[in-house]
Amino acid sequence: MQPKSIHIVVDLLQETQAELGKGNSDGARFFLDEAVRIAKNRATTAQLDLEQKQQLYHWLGTCHDALTQLQKQDEPKGIPLRLKIGWEAKQIAS
Repeated sequence: MQPKSIHIVVDLLQETQAELGKGNSDGARFFLDEAVRIAKNRATTAQLDLEQKQQLYHWLGTCHDALTQLQKQDEPKGIPLRLKIGWEAKQIAS
């Protein structure tokens, strides 16, 4: 695994959450699409155990659901998300 890949996914998901909080669906879509693209690569998740993969995919899914909800709003107000992945990306890359 490239040690930085999982860090990049976590950073992108944090940026997605920030954009969702601002009500910026275009920004959130950009960061989420990049996070999904990198997370789909088997090398990115190769060293994650099953529980860590489930938490990562839950975070991706929750961000996607929030983005869908934001896009359905007539006047985007923002959707604050304060999700944490439950483990540190540093633990995986070491």
